[in-house]
Formats: sequence, C-alpha cells, structure tokens
Amino acid sequence: MKKQLIIASAMLLGTFAQAQKAELKIAKKAIKKGNYELAVSSLEDAKKLIENADDKLKAQFYYLDAQATYAGGTDESKFAEAGAKYTKLLSFEEKIGKAKYSNSAAEIVNTLITSLAGSASKSFEAKEYKKASADFYAVYTMSPVDTSYLENSAFADFHAKNNENSNEKYNKLLDMKYTGIYTVYTAVDLEGKTVNYGTNKQSRDLQVKISKFTEPKDEAKESRLGTIYKMMALNYSSLEKYEESLAKIAEGKKILPGDYDLVITEANIYLKQGDDAGFKSSLEEAVKINPTDPVLYYNIGVMSIKQKKTEEAISFFEKAIELKPDYAEAYYNIGVAIIEQTSSITEEMNNNLNNYKKYDALDAKRIVLYKKALPNYIKASELDPKNIDTLDVLKNIYSQLAMDKEENEIKAKIEALK
Repeated sequence: MKKQLIIASAMLLGTFAQAQKAELKIAKKAIKKGNYELAVSSLEDAKKLIENADDKLKAQFYYLDAQATYAGGTDESKFAEAGAKYTKLLSFEEKIGKAKYSNSAAEIVNTLITSLAGSASKSFEAKEYKKASADFYAVYTMSPVDTSYLENSAFADFHAKNNENSNEKYNKLLDMKYTGIYTVYTAVDLEGKTVNYGTNKQSRDLQVKISKFTEPKDEAKESRLGTIYKMMALNYSSLEKYEESLAKIAEGKKILPGDYDLVITEANIYLKQGDDAGFKSSLEEAVKINPTDPVLYYNIGVMSIKQKKTEEAISFFEKAIELKPDYAEAYYNIGVAIIEQTSSITEEMNNNLNNYKKYDALDAKRIVLYKKALPNYIKASELDPKNIDTLDVLKNIYSQLAMDKEENEIKAKIEALK
C-alpha cells in the first residue's frame, strides 16, 4: 500500500511540474510578443504551483514574473513592483549559487534605479511626497548599499505627515549605524557637463579612462546624524509627543555636542508647547555656539520682556542691532521694553487720583519713559516706514507727549497707507 502511495505522489508531482512548465512557456512566448497581460495571467496560474517546484523552475518563474510586471518599461507605475521582483530573483539565485538570469536582471535593476531615483526627486519637487517616499524606498530596496535613499524616503514621509513611518525608517538608519558620511564621484563629459556617478567610483574612473572624461572630483559628504535626530524629534513634535521629541534631541546632543541645528530645533519644540523658559534656555545655548546671529539675541530679548526683565531685554535687543544695524523689530522692541515699565506707574497713578502731588510726580516719571522710548520707535519707523503698528505706537506717544504737529503727521501717514 505504501509503495502505491509513493508512486501516486510521484505521478502527481510530475503532473504539477508539467503544468508549471506549460504556464511558464505560455508566459515566455507572451512576453516575447509584448502581450504582458497574457503573461501575467499565465504566471498567476503558475504561482499556485510554484512552491513545490525545483530551484530551476522557481528561478525561471521569478524572472518571467519580473519581466511581465516590468512590461518592457512601458508602465512607470509598475517600476517599483518590478524592481522588488527582480531583486527577489537576484537574492534567490545568489542563495542557490546559480546565476542564469542575474546578469539580465541586474541590467534592468540598474535602469529601474536610475528611473525611480529621478522620478522620486521630481515627485518631491512637485510636493507629491507620498509618491516620492515610495519611489525612494523602492530604490533603497533594490540597492540597499545606497542608504541615502532610505533617508530620502523618511524625509519625504515627514513632509507627507506620515510621521510614524518616517521615524521607523530613521530608526532603521540608526540601527544600521548609518552616518551619511560618503564620497560622491563626478567627472566632466565631452560636452562640458558634470556627470554625477554617486558613490560608484569604479564607473567614474572607467569613463575617465576610456571616454576621455575630465576633471574627476571626489566630494566628501558630512555626517547626517544630526539631521536624523532633528527629524525624529520633529516627527514626535508633529504627533504632539513632546517628551519623546525632547528626549530624542537630548540623545542627539549627547552624541553631537554643540550641534547648532539640534539646539535650535529644541528651542522651537519648547516654543511650540508653550514653554517660554525652555525656549529661552535653548536660545542662550545657541548663542554660545553661534554668537553672531542677531535673531537669537532678538528672540532672547522677547522672552526677557515676558519675564519682566526689562534691562536684560534691552541689552539683548541692542546686541541684535549691533550685529544687524537695520533691525527694525529690535528697535521697536526696545521701545516696548521701555513702555512696559509705564504699566505699574499708570496703575499707581490711578490709585492716587486725589493725591495730586504724588500723581504729578508719577506722571513725570511716565513722561520720561515715553521720551526715552520715542527715538527707538522713530528709528524703527525709518527702517520700516510702511509698518502701521509702529506708526500707531508713535501716534499714541506723540499724543501722550502733547506733540500735536508730529501726531498729525503720523495720522496722515497712516491714512495714506490705508
């Protein structure tokens, strides 16, 4: 009985093999004739039987399946899927130690990589971020050594608001110890155009040797680690996971102390969650790294005003102006910091309406502050003459100082701008 069962099984396997070969033969002929729809249909039938096939038939199936999907390069929307199938074939033949189809497949994979990389870049420029991410990732799966495409995919995911997917890819890069440090190889062709060979030095050198390409250059790219930590933090921030966001910044700063972008990103995260103290602290750290950026001093000054530290605020605005003499906003905010001091005086005046002597003394102090603030608003208006907010403040100050002529001139300017 056992012997009969074995014979029956062998006959059944033989039948399966014949059926597989028949479907593959149909697919092969269909591909030759460009009838990819028939090829796909035949391969779909063969797919049900392929698990039990020998390695030779499996390799043929994978190759034909990839060819049918690629469809001679006529359907760009299928390139990513075709690339995945060709890659599967290459991995399979490498595994079994036979390379019957690998050379042909490798050529098409290279074509797909070039096409998809270009398509992904165009999609990104067109703000079609979801498609760009998919195409960049497809290139990465076909050429895992080009890890920059995985980073590009993660970056596109961020812009597509696929923040969790983006961070998964960034985490994958970190797990791979990716730094982004690599060398790009270029040369100038016979028409004087610069040709970028990416990381393929061998191809560049060969072209220089046989095609008379000139001016070969090797450009070293800097580490991308800081950017990865920054983008991961921004992904968490977009998801309003501020604790995780700041933790990722802290992790990055530990590895990359003094990284300016990380500190500025940290400051913006604090600002987004309404933590003024954290925002100011990060800006103060940023100033130590980049002491020539006037915007940093300006923003610290704004936070100092919020903290009622008037003199400190003025000193930061003055430093911003020292670095950027035409900084209208800094002049304006020096005025704000000075006028801010009149609030407590006005409140005290209102509490002493019947004490004329004290009231007048307080009013005199208030007038002194208005006079002190005035030149800063005038300068701000000179630098930004169409700023109605500045003109409104000037009008009010002139009114407080009983400077009627100047007040009327400002009113006329405001009317002219409306």
